[in-house]
Amino acid sequence: MIPAITAVVLLAGMIVCYFLKVHRPIFPLSILEFLMLGLLLPYAHNPLASPSHYIHHTHSESHYIVQLLEPSHPTPKGQKAVVEVVQVDSVPTSGRMMLFLRNRTVQLSYGDRLLVRGTPSLPSASENPYQFDYRNYLRHKKICFQMFAGEADFDLLESSPKGLLAWSQRLRQHLIGIIQSLPLSASEQGIAEALLLGWKDDLSPETERQFRSAGITHLLCVSGLHVGIVAVLAGWLLFWVRKGPIGRYIKGVLQLGVVWLFAMITGFAPSTTRAALMFSVFIVGDMTLNSCTRYNSLAASALVLLLVNPGVLFDVGFQLSYSAVLGILCLSQPMFLLIPWPKDVYLLSRNRVKSLGLLCARKVWSLFCVTTSAQLATTPLLLYYFHQFPRYFLIANMTIVPFAGVLLGTVILALFFPHWSMATGLLRKELYATDAVTQWISSIPGALVENIAMDEVMLVGTVLLVVGVIVWVKSKRLIFLPVVLAVGLILAVYCRAVGVMHDGQRICIRYNAGYHIAIELVEGRHSTLIADEAVARDPSIIDYQCRNFLTRKQVTRTRIISTDTCGRFLFEGQEFEIDDLVNREH
Repeated sequence: MIPAITAVVLLAGMIVCYFLKVHRPIFPLSILEFLMLGLLLPYAHNPLASPSHYIHHTHSESHYIVQLLEPSHPTPKGQKAVVEVVQVDSVPTSGRMMLFLRNRTVQLSYGDRLLVRGTPSLPSASENPYQFDYRNYLRHKKICFQMFAGEADFDLLESSPKGLLAWSQRLRQHLIGIIQSLPLSASEQGIAEALLLGWKDDLSPETERQFRSAGITHLLCVSGLHVGIVAVLAGWLLFWVRKGPIGRYIKGVLQLGVVWLFAMITGFAPSTTRAALMFSVFIVGDMTLNSCTRYNSLAASALVLLLVNPGVLFDVGFQLSYSAVLGILCLSQPMFLLIPWPKDVYLLSRNRVKSLGLLCARKVWSLFCVTTSAQLATTPLLLYYFHQFPRYFLIANMTIVPFAGVLLGTVILALFFPHWSMATGLLRKELYATDAVTQWISSIPGALVENIAMDEVMLVGTVLLVVGVIVWVKSKRLIFLPVVLAVGLILAVYCRAVGVMHDGQRICIRYNAGYHIAIELVEGRHSTLIADEAVARDPSIIDYQCRNFLTRKQVTRTRIISTDTCGRFLFEGQEFEIDDLVNREH
């Protein structure tokens, strides 16, 4: 209650200072206002704090009426979906839940209502060192519990949802059906669906691996790149709108309409909605000729998203999207100006061929600057979350990304005219070329550098290093160069110290891997895995439990020893038992 009252008082003080034209206190008051909002919003958005949350009305024999918030997605044992619990027995409730259904035959869409019998349980937390914390991941999405239901534990009550979101989801599914009816291969269909609609269920693991190795995974997730392309294409198509205040407003309103129409056909996916809001702020700023900078527009869009849902701050997509845009805004222009380009290349020479070549070189250099700026700004987060780096990202981003707008436009053209053989033929050639280029890049030896260790200290140090470079480039003052070099030196010393510590490490860890036996004996940079027969045959079974641990400790597994059914194994010519080994270490 105190942070809420304080926030209201601070806001009132800022308003009074603004109207009295006393501007000096506004900045410190705004800082305090944001601090109070930071204390208040997490509690206000905590679903468990609501008395109507379903967990407060749950009993052992409860029946739940839930409504799907997204189409169901296939899983190895059935399907899953995020649902809103609207009723427990006869009590109206609220709150989200992750629902797992052991049924693959029933096709569930957004808005469908189910009667479910079961018991909510907590999602699995991190049970091994550095393992992905699924419970924490869902909590940031306001999902606190999950439920498993067999084929006999649920009934479909209603399958005719209404409203804008339901209509957009039906439109999305209809467009997916059109793409699947086109004469495309399975790989090409998956790329087209992901490119335009953000639908990844039909993407093969091999295609995802190729795009990841090429460094263009962002093409398969509808986000800022796609929305930016749509906004730019809309601006080009509105060239006929007259200049002036009225024309500027008309063009801005039409661009906003096109951007949000694109967000609607993607089903208002979170990444698309986030990007649409970001570009809407930019468009409104251009439309009103507001004097605020792009940085203020970017901060305003982020503030709106955080006010609506503070948990989005921990979303990897949010962090990567805003880091990339911030990097482009800060670095691309200073990098571009490193070469003294003439203001008008057409007037440089009467030789049109020479002028055209200079224009092409300028465009290529501009693309290089934008790509490098975005990659530099997002690299610390990519290394921390995914522990990998695409070595040849420039090749893919310089060859495929520039034609993403053409490819996106061709997909839309084929959707409007699915029976036009010229449109579908052109789409097939473009998708084939995209698939071929990504396949070629991913096949280059060492295209994807994996298992890169980065802890929290390295992340902070790398971010500070990138920020220092940005400040130095923007300010053009040599005083910041020693600071950048000092941060780089401290980071290098820390990395070397961590490496020395890893060289002398001796660890014995027993993984919590369900009914499987898995013990890792680590000595220096090498390890021996002692596991049951199933894991010994296929160690990828426990990748989810052990991969991050091996990466963070910079360990290479050099040997795998299989145990018998009684837990006995031979190690260096002696017979041991699993329990004896664990007891010795303890």
